[in-house]
Amino acid sequence: MTQSVDNLYIFDFFAGSGTDSDGEYGSPLILLNEAKKFCEKIYRKANNKSISFIFNEKSKNKFDELEGNIDDFITNCRNHHCNKEYFDKGCFFNIKKN
Repeated sequence: MTQSVDNLYIFDFFAGSGTDSDGEYGSPLILLNEAKKFCEKIYRKANNKSISFIFNEKSKNKFDELEGNIDDFITNCRNHHCNKEYFDKGCFFNIKKN
């Protein structure tokens, strides 16, 4: 018998701003970028399954940058890379920024 989980939670407790000083992806955007590769496959088989990313950053400045970087990533994905059908119905992952 194959077992599966309905909800996967991924935590990044020291998320930073999402990019380094050269604009290269940091761990939050790397995680989202990797998940993006499986968006269609997960969505088609999801049946109420989800991936939740929880990003934590203590520094207010870095947190504000992180929030902007995540929003930009999602907008870019929605407009250029991902199947719009999945975004119209609700993307398969949830993002919580603490």
